[in-house]
Parts: sequence; C-alpha cells; structure tokens
Amino acid sequence: MIRKANLNDVDGIMDIVNQIVVEMKESNNTQWDENYPNSETFINDIKNDSLYVYEEDNNIKGFICIDCNQAAEYENLNWSLNEKCMVAHRIAVNTKFRNSGIATKLMSFCEELALKEG
Repeated sequence: MIRKANLNDVDGIMDIVNQIVVEMKESNNTQWDENYPNSETFINDIKNDSLYVYEEDNNIKGFICIDCNQAAEYENLNWSLNEKCMVAHRIAVNTKFRNSGIATKLMSFCEELALKEG
C-alpha cells in the first residue's frame, strides 16, 4: 500500500537510505552520502506533504518524494513544454525487496498523482 509518510516512518526510511548509500559508494556514485539525504530532508518532505511510502506487513519497503519543485540546475534547459509539472525525487527500495515491482508501483503512483493534480 502506498500512503503519505509520517514522522514515525523516518527511521525506516533512513534504514533504506543507509543501504543505498553503501551501494552507491560501491559503484562510485556520489549522489547520496552520509550527509544527504538525511532525516531532516525527509522530515521536511513530510511537513510539505510530498513524501510517500510503500508499506506491506508493517514494513516500509520503499519511498518516493513528489512535488512541483524542480532543481535549479534544470531551470535553464530548453524544455519542449514549459508548464507546471510534478517532479519525482529521492526514490528508493529496500534491498531485501528489490525486483518485486515496488519502484514501478511508486512511479505509477506518481503518474496518477500528477494527473489528478492536473
């Protein structure tokens, strides 16, 4: 089930982040590290109503943030459309539950939410 995250979810989310950081380091990917994303990042996402978790059997198996905030690095790109859009940020799935369709479900949820929000 996909639902809005709450403050009680932060520890479970950070457990997944810590797994991902190890994987990223092993593949020389420096996008995430010990400093970003941190618990404050996810607390802010929760306060902004933009963080969602995929939960089954009382386990957070994945998460995603979706909002209308586009990174500054993309502002000067020549997009084919220059309209309001929703942006997916910080998606991850617990390594124990990979290849079970969770990321696909999270992205499908994002698409449905974007359509619903216009």
